[in-house]
Amino acid sequence: MCNFFANKPLDKLIREGIKPEHMNDKVLGRTLDELFEQDVSKVYSELAIKVVKHLKLPCDALNLDCTGFHVDGRYSAL
Repeated sequence: MCNFFANKPLDKLIREGIKPEHMNDKVLGRTLDELFEQDVSKVYSELAIKVVKHLKLPCDALNLDCTGFHVDGRYSAL
């Protein structure tokens, strides 16, 4: 996982002092657990509102697409 984050601006994306070696499966798991506990849709919409305000974007409405499609395993294509 460290390799993926090696060329990412973690100081801007997360906070200063975060290094690629700090990023691992346990950190990712704890983060995903916390997002679930806080209601990821609520976190996303609040973040979107803050970004729109910070960037002073013209916005009259927000639309969150909550549709998705997920397949696990092998399947036979028709």
